[in-house]
Amino acid sequence: MKELLSRFKGALIASALGDAIGEMAFKYKRREQLLQAIDNSEKLIYTDDTAMAIALAEYLIENDTVDIERLGEKFARRYEREPWRGYGPGPPKIFRLVKEKKISFKKAAQHIYPGGSFGNGSAMRVTPAALYFYKDRDFRKKITLTCLPTHVHPLAIDGAVILAEGIKFLLEKEKFENKELIEELLRISRCDEFKDKIKKISFLIEQNCSLQKARTVLGNNSTALGSVPFAIFAFLKNKENFQEGLISEVLISGDRDTVGCMSGALWGSYLGMENIPYNWLFKLENIAYIEKLADRLYGESI
Repeated sequence: MKELLSRFKGALIASALGDAIGEMAFKYKRREQLLQAIDNSEKLIYTDDTAMAIALAEYLIENDTVDIERLGEKFARRYEREPWRGYGPGPPKIFRLVKEKKISFKKAAQHIYPGGSFGNGSAMRVTPAALYFYKDRDFRKKITLTCLPTHVHPLAIDGAVILAEGIKFLLEKEKFENKELIEELLRISRCDEFKDKIKKISFLIEQNCSLQKARTVLGNNSTALGSVPFAIFAFLKNKENFQEGLISEVLISGDRDTVGCMSGALWGSYLGMENIPYNWLFKLENIAYIEKLADRLYGESI
């Protein structure tokens, strides 16, 4: 069996690579163009997806419990350091409201959208929490707490929890039947909308449907419901081949960097660091620091 530490590293690193390569796919929209661009790049630059995941990893390593306000402050400081990473409109509005109106992060998150954002922002950064809490009895509760500084909508939370459960499931699987993962995701989901999408993933895989067909059925946008299921399908479609699976997926996705980031975490958790292409690995921005964070998360969780 692959070493668990390799899987921890694989999850964080493949997630960041999926983010960086997915972002490139907005510009290089054909397979040959994208692969050539990756080969020609000196550095693969990640977006806000990985920046916030790094902030979450740092927070978990530094603290014993998840305090919503302190975690929100950590996210805000990361944004202030690197506002150019490509943040969507939601988090900066929340950070500004908290600072100017002196309200809590949770209230600010509820204020900017009726009922809160149901985007995929809490899912895109969830990988460190899935690793850190993977043996925790209150897994769903702990993952939920990491969402609340920016995302309070049940669909946003369910999306993050479902992706985290997928990562947790894969960490100790050498081989698995697709239905095993589907059953775990159905078990942990709380929203009927997500349960329906998960059942559709199962059907699409059984029918050997294409990524294009799955994109139409499962969604193709930046909401949690419109992206997390497609990321899971893309992983299952090519679960033994990270490189092929990622390239095929990001070329047709809507939210390309985030879908790449989420599915990358699944591939990395399952295949381990040794199955990440070396010519991608050494080009990843801040690779040494991301690997160090994975080491620390592993040490804290075992």
